[in-house]
Amino acid sequence: MKNISKFCLFISLLFGSSLIHAQSYSKVKIIKADGFTVEGKQAVLQQESVTFTEKNGSLQTCNLSDVLYIQAKKGKAKKWALGCAGGCAGFMLVSVVAASASENVTVYGDAGGVLFALGLSAGVGALIGTLTDNYETVYTNPGNRISSIINKIDLQLSGTTMAPYAMSLAYKF
Repeated sequence: MKNISKFCLFISLLFGSSLIHAQSYSKVKIIKADGFTVEGKQAVLQQESVTFTEKNGSLQTCNLSDVLYIQAKKGKAKKWALGCAGGCAGFMLVSVVAASASENVTVYGDAGGVLFALGLSAGVGALIGTLTDNYETVYTNPGNRISSIINKIDLQLSGTTMAPYAMSLAYKF
């Protein structure tokens, strides 16, 4: 009986946490139904609204019914910085272990050089993460599905000497 009550508690906590989950993004572009685009920072996307800080510092909340779609950046700089610094630290650790296994090599510690290498690799990782962090669509208004499908269709009319009338139709995924 004790195990069943623990299982029920676990399931209720699992479902309860998923109901109140809000997604947060570092930078967003919000395209409203009236055609205006608003850029902001520190956005929180909830079930019926999005709250963000505008460039002038004011906090704004928009209903999702007034929004066509939301594009956001994931914030890859921090992940890349940690990954590159961790890779550098791992490489240094393996190098020290390999060098200390040799009989004629003396391994000594140079804290300044190690910190410089870690900082440099973290900086390179942050630069890579910043340059590769593109806007991705994180929300599309379900009432606007047809217009978003139409915007993805590319129709081109052209002609050549062999075929005076040529038509191409493409769908962008």
